[in-house]
Formats: sequence, structure tokens, C-alpha cells
Amino acid sequence: MANPVHRRDIIIAVMGATGSGKSTFVQHFTQQKVRIGSDLTAVTERVEAYQCSLPGIPSFFLLDTPGFNDSDRSDTEVLSMIAHFLAESYEQGHELTGIVHLHSIMNVRFSGSSLRAMRMMQRMCGKNNLSSIALTTTFWDVLDTDRAQQIEAELISRDKFWARLIAQGCTTFRQDLGRDSAIKIVSSLIDQRKERMVLQIQSEIVEEGKNIQETAAAAELSTDLLALKQQQEAEIERIRSGYQQAFAKRDEEHKAQLAKLKRDHDLVIESLLRSIAKLSKGEGGDISSGRRYGASEISGQAKAVLGDDQRTYTQTFHINNATFVYGAEDSQRALKRSRFTMSENDPG
Repeated sequence: MANPVHRRDIIIAVMGATGSGKSTFVQHFTQQKVRIGSDLTAVTERVEAYQCSLPGIPSFFLLDTPGFNDSDRSDTEVLSMIAHFLAESYEQGHELTGIVHLHSIMNVRFSGSSLRAMRMMQRMCGKNNLSSIALTTTFWDVLDTDRAQQIEAELISRDKFWARLIAQGCTTFRQDLGRDSAIKIVSSLIDQRKERMVLQIQSEIVEEGKNIQETAAAAELSTDLLALKQQQEAEIERIRSGYQQAFAKRDEEHKAQLAKLKRDHDLVIESLLRSIAKLSKGEGGDISSGRRYGASEISGQAKAVLGDDQRTYTQTFHINNATFVYGAEDSQRALKRSRFTMSENDPG
């Protein structure tokens, strides 16, 4: 349950993407039960204030904030929720002491949601307050230490991630020793707190009278969401194109297969006609009815019929009143496995 916050209290906001460990961090300092979600499910539905204490610091408050990339709310809703809380608290005379911004060290590629959470925090705070922000990596107990250190080094050294923020005053920490690490981080923010810390979004809404949609944080979010939309549209187009290419390739393969089947059956028909011609010359005996047929008596052209299953072929040809039918289940075996039937029409 949230606790009432009073003027001039020490207040530290805990921010970060969903699943970065915000609620777990807060739980280190309070006897109250803090709901902790999984990586995919957020449980912080609004900004919650928890009263905490440390040796030498009898009372301070940690704000557990909803994360961006929430499972149930859009990033726009999350920004609106946090902005309303910060604006109302500022109107009531409450100012933050500092911000703990959490980032999961397991997020190897620094996903879009993590980048968005970092940029939202930066735009909400403004450049003048960056020295009161603790950039903190979490889940060191889950990842291999060497790998985690590589990721941390990349976060710290690249401008795209934390390098510029560090150059402007942010400090970095590891949340790798449970409560001990958490105490170190919070104590550092309290020790270096400013006389006043007015966030940019508080100034924009309360002092400048802007709507949330007109703030720098909202503009940043809009840019991010537009870029995300374009990425999604490009991905959909890539998938659609891939399907079309796959179908076209399949069609071409099917056409080639049918052409080969036709060639195979043409060979079979040619072989059959040669055999029948031999029979007509007395080289092969008689056929069922005891008649002999001359090659000149073969009438019509062999006809191929493709069955419904697209695997069965029937070849039909005529010699006078006799109809010969050849069938093959598979052209690859056509010359080896064939069957013949003959029906003689009564000319009467």
C-alpha cells in the first residue's frame, strides 16, 4: 500500500523498463510487501510510494514506477501516469532527491523498450538533473560474470547507451549484492542531493502550463513510436515479400516437376508405341484378342490425364476399336512399374 509523502521528505524514484527489477529493488528497503512480476508481466499499476529507513536515515520514500513496454498498458499510458504523479507532487511541494534507473544486464542487445525507458527518463529529468541519476545494472547473479562485464563496458562506452549521460553527470552502479548494493546506491543519491531538484517535465506542466502531449518526453516517445511503426511495417512487407517469393519458387518447382513428369510419360508412350508396332509385325505375338495390328492402324494421339492427387497419370491411346490405357503412380518409377489394360469395343 502506498504511504503519504510529506513536504521535504527524501524521495527517490525507481525507474526502468518492465522486468528490470524495480519492485525487487524497493523490496530491499521496506517491510511492506511489494508485488514483484516476471520478465513479461508488470505488476506496478501506478506510482507507489513506500516508506523506508536506513541506519542514520530514519525515513525516506522510494517510488516504484510502472515500466515502459508494460504487458497491459501502452507506453503512452505509462508516460501519462508518471507525468501526472510528478506534476501533482510538485504542485504539492514534493521534490525528488534522485532517480535510480535500472537496466537488466541480461538485455544483451539493449532492446527498444530499454532504450525508450532511458530516453523517457532523460527527457523527464532534463539536463540539469543528470547528476542526481544512478544508472544501475541488475541481474548480475543470472548472467556469467565475464559476459556481464562485457555488456556493462559497452553500456558505459557507447554514446547510444550511457556514455553521454555519464559525461553529463550520471553515475553508474551494479545491483549485484542484494540489499548491500541497494543501500550503497540509495545512500549515494542522498549524500549528494541538491537543495532543489525540479524535473523538466514538472516545470513544463506546472510552470509552463503545457499538456503532457506537448512535453519533451512525449515528443521523444512519439518519435520512438513512429520509428517502431515504420520498423513493423517494413518487417510485415519483408515477410509478405518472402511469402510471395516462396510461392513463386514453389510454383516454378511445381512447373518443372510437371514438365519432367510429362517427359517421362512421353518416353513411356514412345516405348509402348514401339512395342505395339513390333507386335503388329508379328515380332511380339498377339495381344489379348489374338489380333495383330499394323503400325498404320494406330489412330489418334496418346493422351495424358493428370489425376486429382497430382501424382497419378493415365495414358490412353487407340488402335482401331481397341483402347489401351497405361497408368503410372510415379513418373520416376514409370518405366519399371506400369500396368496395361485393353478393352475392345464391339464394332457391331
